[in-house]
Amino acid sequence: MNCASPPGLKTGLQQYVIGLYGKEVQATINNWPPNGKYFINRNFDMISIPARKIPAGYKLTITLLNDSTGRISGATFVVVDNTGNEIKRLTKHLHDLGVSNGHIAPIVSFQLNIVGPDNGEDVLFSSGSGTITYTASQATPLFSVGHDDGGQFGVKDNSLTQEISNVVYTPISPRSQMPLLQNFNASLVEDH
Repeated sequence: MNCASPPGLKTGLQQYVIGLYGKEVQATINNWPPNGKYFINRNFDMISIPARKIPAGYKLTITLLNDSTGRISGATFVVVDNTGNEIKRLTKHLHDLGVSNGHIAPIVSFQLNIVGPDNGEDVLFSSGSGTITYTASQATPLFSVGHDDGGQFGVKDNSLTQEISNVVYTPISPRSQMPLLQNFNASLVEDH
């Protein structure tokens, strides 16, 4: 999940990730100033998956934590298996990871991307589909401001990420109440 902070702050981009690296599912916090190198890039082991793919029916959840002024102060990462059992919950607070108070920032927008692992790497998924569910507290308005790009491949153009994939997304549900829903699936079209 790539999050943009308001202009003029020490933090420009905040990334909160659940990723599959070989057989290991990891949570990542990777936050950047508006210009320059990241000030935090930490990976945390969650679970091992011998098949090297997320089984059908698993649920991966990223919940952003806020401090009393609305700044993102950390994240909780959860993996639930295909029988509904929570198999891992991991909460990380930015202060505990050495992030200074001046780098704790709110967000004004975000997008969830199902893409390559990191460092601009692309990925070609052989299968997969599901639903992305976006929720927020009643005190925090959440609404889609994106445009319908016709299920554009990846999100490389006009986006907050360098990585792309062959995942296509439906427009986010046009609802004014929670949750907002968006379907995705791996397209087998190779040239896009």
